[in-house]
Amino acid sequence: KTALCVGQDTEPAAQRSASRMLTSTSGSVLQFMHTFADDAAATQAYTAQLSDAGSCANDTALIAGASTVKGLADSADAVRVTLQGTKDEHHILLLTRSGRTLNTFDVTGQANLTVAAVAQVAAPALSRQCSAGGTCPSTINVVESLPAAGEPAGWLVAADLPQITPGSGKWTALPTQPIELQGSQCEDTDLSKVSGTSGSA
Repeated sequence: KTALCVGQDTEPAAQRSASRMLTSTSGSVLQFMHTFADDAAATQAYTAQLSDAGSCANDTALIAGASTVKGLADSADAVRVTLQGTKDEHHILLLTRSGRTLNTFDVTGQANLTVAAVAQVAAPALSRQCSAGGTCPSTINVVESLPAAGEPAGWLVAADLPQITPGSGKWTALPTQPIELQGSQCEDTDLSKVSGTSGSA
């Protein structure tokens, strides 16, 4: 099993990886832990996973929000994702980096599950890991933020858009095309060549 949106393979490759899954009648927690050669490699993998989470490629995913979590690790961010269906499935992805260790938590539960609650669940495991280096959990503070940008930055991704019919259909992207705007002919400018821009699509 892999975490929603981010998978389990990392780039650069981890030196050591482990995973575990805990389940209950109300949801589940899937945790992946990756240890890298140094802090720089862990930071690179963290940034890549954060980008994947912010533009989730799952066909039924809807990104419902994002948060930065202070006081949990060197870096910690969460993304709320809903898998849309006839019955929605709610996930919170919590990504943390403590020193050269990267953790990915994929928590499922009720729609009212909070990022703060997920951070509290993750804190004991992170407290055991931080003795090897990195920031240990302390006072946790969750601040709303924007999901990490995909490619190209600033454009909608399929996971930004809700399904029109619950449990049916998916959004897909078409390749960008050159701009051919006629406008109203009253703009007194060529809309496909706006001055001061470096590109258009």
